[in-house]
Amino acid sequence: MLLRALGAIWLAAWVLVLAFLLDVWSQLGGLVDERLRWWARLGLTAGPVIGFAAGLRAREMARWGSGRSHASLLRVFWMPLAALACALMLKLTLDGVVDQARAVLGAFCAYWAGFDAAIAAWPLACGRPYRFSKDIPPEQLGEPSGENKDNPWWV
Repeated sequence: MLLRALGAIWLAAWVLVLAFLLDVWSQLGGLVDERLRWWARLGLTAGPVIGFAAGLRAREMARWGSGRSHASLLRVFWMPLAALACALMLKLTLDGVVDQARAVLGAFCAYWAGFDAAIAAWPLACGRPYRFSKDIPPEQLGEPSGENKDNPWWV
């Protein structure tokens, strides 16, 4: 039960972070281009979906063999995108367009939220075990686990 509560808190924290990022774009008024505001909103709403899909794929990869932990999957699915986002934000900042750099940061945070939810927060909310540096246990994605295998997480 503690794992489920921890997973639910983890998911709620990501939702609050994304809500804060989305609210900042609507409240600041610092964007002179309405198109940029919509691009920022698109990044903040599509990022979690893309990240969650990548996280599900990463969990599937973890079942292929040993040596697949959350930390190792971050190297494959997160680090290349992080390097690209940092390079793009640096270029945009040096060019003097800070608002676009903030939009890139928001989209990257949204992707990270979706990926992290699929790898750790959602499985914890379903009662599955989680370790950052140890292998992800091989199990079916939709299968309930833990002490109550007969009861799904929503019961």
